[in-house]
Amino acid sequence: MNACDNETIRIEHVRGAVASDLHGAFSEWEAEARALSRCRNYLYSLSINPAQHVYGRLTRDQYDDYIDRVEAALGLAGQPRAVVFHEKEDRTGAVREHAHVVWSRIDTEKERAIPIAFDRSKLMEATRAFARDHDLPLPKGYEDWARREVHRGAQESAYDAARRLETGVSLADRRAAITDLWDRRDTPASFVRSLEDGGFLLATGRRDYVVVDAFGGTNALARLIDDRSVRVRTVREFLGPAFGPDDLPSVEDAQAIMAERRARQAPDAGPQARAEDQEALRQAQETRRAALLAERAAQAARLEKEQEALQARIAKEQDARREAYEAERRALEEERRRRDPKGLWGVLARATGYQYLRTQFQERLDRRADDRFHRLEREHAAQAEAERRDLEERKRLQAAEFDRRARALDLIEKRETAALERSSARARAATADAAPKPDASSIGRGPLEFGRAARRDYSAPESSRAIDKDGDYARPKPGGFDRYV
Repeated sequence: MNACDNETIRIEHVRGAVASDLHGAFSEWEAEARALSRCRNYLYSLSINPAQHVYGRLTRDQYDDYIDRVEAALGLAGQPRAVVFHEKEDRTGAVREHAHVVWSRIDTEKERAIPIAFDRSKLMEATRAFARDHDLPLPKGYEDWARREVHRGAQESAYDAARRLETGVSLADRRAAITDLWDRRDTPASFVRSLEDGGFLLATGRRDYVVVDAFGGTNALARLIDDRSVRVRTVREFLGPAFGPDDLPSVEDAQAIMAERRARQAPDAGPQARAEDQEALRQAQETRRAALLAERAAQAARLEKEQEALQARIAKEQDARREAYEAERRALEEERRRRDPKGLWGVLARATGYQYLRTQFQERLDRRADDRFHRLEREHAAQAEAERRDLEERKRLQAAEFDRRARALDLIEKRETAALERSSARARAATADAAPKPDASSIGRGPLEFGRAARRDYSAPESSRAIDKDGDYARPKPGGFDRYV
């Protein structure tokens, strides 16, 4: 998620993690998964996209109720989770609110991953119960399977989703256009000509018949016909006699032709606007990164001051203890000198050996006192060293945390830059789509004339086409195709 693709982004809450941001929480859950289990898919993600035009906006209580129902149904109650709300434009341009929930599957007490089986069935049951309790109508997809009408290719693939984000044209739009042309087909030549008039080119590649749209996207022709009775064999039987694989351009050649058409129809008319958008994004990213750097510098300054204060306190306490010990020793020596035998008692004490024994006893007491003092000093030094190590570890962890946040910013900035590029591409594509289309018969003429495979003039009558020496229609050489369609 990034600011270019979303109107607003809000992290509702993060549970079961020390970090308050998503990147930090996911890193913690990854560490738990690696340390406690061998689970690879340690996260479970759920997207909640209510049909806003049907239900309106759900309240936060409704969202919370649905999330709790799903959590209980999947056996993830009490597990670490993150909930994010954001608003984003849908395909129609309307701003809609939806939520994403991510759970950690790792049970830290049992040190294992929580198994989740038949999750789709459990989600459908939870959704039905939620809709019933809140008096909401169910979408058509939740009707009984026996009464559910399944369309071919209803699930959008990752390739089609990427093309939709890049061009603003969905697979359903292309399928509707191609299906309409197929339903109105007359002859193979008229069908191919109608494809060209509609902004498509028929090409060949790993599949016999591939449709290349105005943006260079590719799909197999049979997949773009929304009729379950139409199979690849049906398309071959209709187009094969007039358009074999050698009669069509390769996918690469068709894409080059479409690129030339886009360049002719919609020259780059908005570099200034895109430059302004890029500059605005760059300034926003620099402001955000500067705030992170300022926070890091302030945190480093606070830790540096804390370290200086710690060193000063340790030195001060050490000096205070030494001064107290030395004062105690001076007082003791003074007391001993005051109590030393004087006069005749002194002579007798020295003569009898009493003074020697007294002196030996005092020295023994002094050695014990010194040993106690040095032992206490070593204990205080060890405690001070532990405090210094703790502070150094905090500094290291803070630096690692800011490094992680900086890497997260790098990822976000890359996504924002890619989103801006997609937005610019959609704007250019919309301009190209709105521009008047040239005559289809001129497509590919001149320098980009299909490369190795010269384009046939589908608009010419059969009798006027070039005939070779054997009396058959002249056919171009086939072209190569090595990308997935």
